[in-house]
Amino acid sequence: MRISQVVCLRPTPSSFSTKKDSCDLVSIDLDDDSVACIIEESVEEQHSDIDEQHSIKPWLTVISREDLIVAGNEGLVEDECIQAYDLRASIIDFILGGSDEPGVYDELQESLHNYLSTYEDESHVHISVTPRIIACGKGIYLFHAFIRIPAGLSLDDEEGNEPSISGHPGIQGHRLFLFSSRFGTIIKSLHLERYREGTSLFASRPYKRRLDSDTQSVLCTNILISGPTMPIVFISVDVNRDGIADIIKKSMVESEELAPWSHMGASLTSKYAVYSTDPLQGPVLHIMNIQDNTYQSIEVVGQDYLLHYVCIIHEEYVFVTICKRPEEEEDEIDGQWFGIDSSSYEMIVYHISSRQEVYRSPLPAEALSMACTDDTLAVNISHHGFVITGSASRDFARSDLKVTDNNMATPGKTKKKKPGQRKKRESKKDGFARGMRGVGRQC
Repeated sequence: MRISQVVCLRPTPSSFSTKKDSCDLVSIDLDDDSVACIIEESVEEQHSDIDEQHSIKPWLTVISREDLIVAGNEGLVEDECIQAYDLRASIIDFILGGSDEPGVYDELQESLHNYLSTYEDESHVHISVTPRIIACGKGIYLFHAFIRIPAGLSLDDEEGNEPSISGHPGIQGHRLFLFSSRFGTIIKSLHLERYREGTSLFASRPYKRRLDSDTQSVLCTNILISGPTMPIVFISVDVNRDGIADIIKKSMVESEELAPWSHMGASLTSKYAVYSTDPLQGPVLHIMNIQDNTYQSIEVVGQDYLLHYVCIIHEEYVFVTICKRPEEEEDEIDGQWFGIDSSSYEMIVYHISSRQEVYRSPLPAEALSMACTDDTLAVNISHHGFVITGSASRDFARSDLKVTDNNMATPGKTKKKKPGQRKKRESKKDGFARGMRGVGRQC
């Protein structure tokens, strides 16, 4: 069945101009009630000595799924339907507002207070938001940011140039933030130790977990946090019925226990975390039980291959794609053209609980990505488009469309042809055919 576009919406803040403003949609996620997007706005640099990342202003926009459907293909919604939040301003307000979290947070807050009380200019405060938003349910969203507060500015400039950041790096740190669209502000934060640029976030879909001491249940999201040659951290975000959320640090896997990796792929469920590493001997798949912190490693293929993608299906199977490493190009070419490199791709399916391979098949050399929720599977194949399959999508298609042998039409809109018109067209066709047969005989 063909998939037709039913909704088209520009998720930028309503104050943005469609002609002047330059912005990119870098991340999107949704829960049962709303859709959230991270928008990166390109702004002009005001100081010549600021890093390029200072010219990117991150925004969070939230729109309810009902308003999204009502917008339709034309994307016409009221301005108040799209909630827009300046993440940089929200982070600074949260740090200045104080928190009951001890340790590094107090040092970060004190440093920012001292800096602003001296210079009254926050443009030199470096805030880099990772382009990844995670929906945790009930309007709670998690994101990661790196913060650096300079120790001071160099103001001794006889030529009148703008002040520059001194050589001292100042206070810096990586933090996770929980943003509530209900309150329009950050409500919780967690400090991450020893992390650098290149932090990646992977998350499960929110699921209900019953508390041990109570009959009530909370909405829980498992999250894996990784970085280059850094420990892997597992956390969970719990949201109760009142919308009160908390970040719970579960466990950590030190980098010494795993082989170094150049690129990590991961996927999580309510019970398991499946992630990959890339040692010299070849890609390795690690299946970890989040509840008891035990994991088992599987050597997927040899050192001639790379592991590209990891996706969990039905919470019982994991789908991975592998590709042969590209051969190193020679420095000198004798003038012969070798054509396009046709790398061989393969898909492998493992049963998670038994750690056994159950299926393997070759794939075309196209960029492929997958996502699975419950029994609905979506596959994107390069620029060719995407496919959605599963019992839920098929039931939806059958309820909305009437499929016939020759076409697919909406019920009640099929028009019948008049008998007179059909005979008239057939007689013209016969005359044309007779004329062509006469031309053939003359030739």
